[in-house]
Amino acid sequence: MCSFQPAPITTQRLTLREAASRDAQVLSAWSAEAGALVPANPFDEDRKAFVIERQGGEIVGVIGFKARGRYTEINCWIAPIHRGNGYATEAAPAALAWARDNWGRKVVLAGHKTGAEALASLLIKAGFLYTGDVELRCNPAEGMLVPTRMMVWLA
Repeated sequence: MCSFQPAPITTQRLTLREAASRDAQVLSAWSAEAGALVPANPFDEDRKAFVIERQGGEIVGVIGFKARGRYTEINCWIAPIHRGNGYATEAAPAALAWARDNWGRKVVLAGHKTGAEALASLLIKAGFLYTGDVELRCNPAEGMLVPTRMMVWLA
């Protein structure tokens, strides 16, 4: 396992940084409450994850990547009380640029369940295009397989 200690990524309103022990309580509560995947050790060779923090230090969500064979997938989760503020729209391009420039990823996949128009809009704004594929994928929040429209981002 390699050590992963990236410099924080900053945007106009946000900082994307590695999780710290002080974040464990918040991240654990979110994981149990929302079914969000918050890995115990997100900083290994196949997975990179960042805590999304507003100015002032309040955690608003998480964003991360998981290598799956030749491809990498992105996932983002914003706490319900912080949704609708554009945090995911701001964090995604910064995280994708980091994945391209610092992790060497040229192709990133994403998906959204059919009917999730807000997530579709976010992915399109971040530069994703539809592949035309629909896969049955596990949705942790629903605890079942759901039709997922697949998208791709090319560096």
